[in-house]
Amino acid sequence: MPEHRGHRLGLALKVATHAALREQAPGLRALATWNSHVNPWMIAINEQLGYRVAFRELGLQGRPDLG
Repeated sequence: MPEHRGHRLGLALKVATHAALREQAPGLRALATWNSHVNPWMIAINEQLGYRVAFRELGLQGRPDLG
């Protein structure tokens, strides 16, 4: 929803999730997250929080040409 962009809600939600995880799973040592390569805003948030790229995935969408 465009009207909610730019208010750092994604960062706030991710930080709150991390806090909940620390409380509920104190022994947790790793956490995986993923997002589309066309979402540079969330990529920037992930980098700010210390995430690093572990792998890349390619997904194809559409109907095969059965021609």
